[in-house]
Amino acid sequence: MSQNIDYSKGIYDARQLGAGRMLILGVQHMFAMFGATVLVPLLTGLSVSTTLLCAGLGTLLFHFITKGKVPAFLGSSFAYLGGFSIVAPMLADADGNLTIANTQMLPYACAGVAFSGLVYLAVSLLISTFGIRRIMRFFPPVVTGPIIIAIGLILAPSAISNCQANWLLAFVALGTVIVCNIWGKGMVKILPILIGVLVAYAGFHGHTAEAAKLLAEKLHALGETVEVIDLNRVHKSYAVASAFKFDRMALCAATYDGAYAPAMEAFLSALKLKGLQGRTVALVENGTWAPMAAKQMRAALETMKNMQALDQQVTIRSAMNAKNREEIEELAKKLVM
Repeated sequence: MSQNIDYSKGIYDARQLGAGRMLILGVQHMFAMFGATVLVPLLTGLSVSTTLLCAGLGTLLFHFITKGKVPAFLGSSFAYLGGFSIVAPMLADADGNLTIANTQMLPYACAGVAFSGLVYLAVSLLISTFGIRRIMRFFPPVVTGPIIIAIGLILAPSAISNCQANWLLAFVALGTVIVCNIWGKGMVKILPILIGVLVAYAGFHGHTAEAAKLLAEKLHALGETVEVIDLNRVHKSYAVASAFKFDRMALCAATYDGAYAPAMEAFLSALKLKGLQGRTVALVENGTWAPMAAKQMRAALETMKNMQALDQQVTIRSAMNAKNREEIEELAKKLVM
């Protein structure tokens, strides 16, 4: 059973939170660590599958040793990127990009990681013997702070590259994390990353899915057979097969990096490759500042044979309003005419 907890004093045994809250914390930590667990091997040339296996085994061992006190996921550490870049730097491919693993030097870099594990073991024995307070005297914030800053600066190019895909979405997630971390109360304060992920996902995908569902309901009310497919949840091949069964379809997509969602882009590319033609298409787009999804989808349809995109389209500014609902109802009528 969980109990009233003063989160400001820290939590030293997560079991006091109860199974439900521990599960939520574990999910957050998995989100936070999984990206790093995959990104580090990609940046260093290590095997992603081997890294995931070792991370899983290490996590299970950690929970066994700590008796389930900390709902953590043990992943890759960015602290080793500097060492890998010196000992086993990535090699250039034919285009000059550093994408080829330095297999000759990787074993030496991995040996360094293994020896650092022995150092961790030695430090843990010292802490167990002399206590955490005595050992931490040698590692004050003035020592640990610059190390963390250096790691962040090393990763800055990767962060900027990822954010360039959708700056708005990146700032929404970042802003949510900062607000929850500074002004949040209770569990909100210790779940900023998970809340940031959920808010960003809802802003990017949730309202678009709601519009698609409403359009499907309007079409069904008009006596049409409707099949709704979420391209973010099913493989595009299933959607392509369904597209050949109907003579009309509606495409609903969020604006993404000045274009439209990658899943929709892959779907339309597959339709063109398979030679789909002679369809009537309704378009629904979602975007906060400058919606571009409908324009880009229309351009993609124009490259296909006898594909007629309705002139009337629906543009949603983040969330649907009463006008959008009326427009969707009118769009449904246009599509069945």
